[in-house]
Amino acid sequence: MKRFIVGALILLVGCAAPTTKSVKINPVLAEIEAKKQSEIALRDIIAEERRLSELSHKILTGAVSLCGEKKRNILGLSIWNRQSMKKEWREAAANLYGVSNVVKVSNVISGSPAAKAGMEPGDVLTAIEDWPLPIGDGAVKKVREKLNELLEKNKDSISIYLVQEGKQRTVSVKAVSACDYPAILEPTDIVNAYADGKNIIVTRGMMEFARNDKELSLVLSHELAHNTMKHIDAKQQNALAGAAGGFVIDLIFAALGANTQGQFAELGAKAGAGVYSVEFEQEADYVGLYAMALSNLEIEGAPNFWRRMASKSPESIKFKSTHPTTPERFLALEATVKEIKTKQASGEPLVPDRKEPEKSKTENSLPATN
Repeated sequence: MKRFIVGALILLVGCAAPTTKSVKINPVLAEIEAKKQSEIALRDIIAEERRLSELSHKILTGAVSLCGEKKRNILGLSIWNRQSMKKEWREAAANLYGVSNVVKVSNVISGSPAAKAGMEPGDVLTAIEDWPLPIGDGAVKKVREKLNELLEKNKDSISIYLVQEGKQRTVSVKAVSACDYPAILEPTDIVNAYADGKNIIVTRGMMEFARNDKELSLVLSHELAHNTMKHIDAKQQNALAGAAGGFVIDLIFAALGANTQGQFAELGAKAGAGVYSVEFEQEADYVGLYAMALSNLEIEGAPNFWRRMASKSPESIKFKSTHPTTPERFLALEATVKEIKTKQASGEPLVPDRKEPEKSKTENSLPATN
């Protein structure tokens, strides 16, 4: 019945149809091409994940002094097996990288403890300390849990047994301390990056837009600063305060016999979350550049990222809402580059400057004494 109705509607509206012949596609060739495109897509995703891992490792280990107690020990490697991947990628992963039921090393970050120990992508893990590795479903999760358990014990080194190019090896890997804010690739084309208080999330769109590692480092450092400066917690606190104020107004209207359905509480929460939003962004830009410098990354020219962002989003040149304008961000970062360069030249510690405490009116009114 539904098909009849849909067909009748199509006839009624008189839809236009193509006027040229359609090319007949061999379904076998279409399937082969689909597999090729899956491999191309997976290869690009893996390349982006590795680029993100390389840069985030430098920043999370280099700027660890900014992260307070929010630190963890890491080895600088990632692992996978067939079952740990989404079903649509399993065949491509097997063809490209030999992914199977056993747990293998998927990536080793340059200069990391794992790299220094001689580990390589493709290594098959067989045991950690005296614990033999599982295979199949849930194996990758169990291995990660085991490694985290050992790393949390602050062991001087972890013995890992593996097979590398057909030969059995044992390596001793000594962990390094890093900020506990992992960088995660989000599979969307939107040009964006954000912090959630626990992670740094970067979209594939941003990975493509950040044309070089200096630009991507600036983005990562900015989001790290949001986390280290507790901006997400502050915004949530401000939102709760705003919601509380709006709730009082809702109660007043309720007492007068009007049901606002919590609209003022909702508006208050949104308004509260936006309080100091621009200032938080400015602080993240400032502290983030210090994170880059602490990670021995070149900061000269990094502010140019905001000139390119202005080209992509011209409205940000003059319009300020939750973020500073792009000219303000560029100029502030240029000044911060000079500030950091001056400290480096004089041998001063690379610590972001704090605000001067505001003097009270009473103190300002006191006469000067000799």
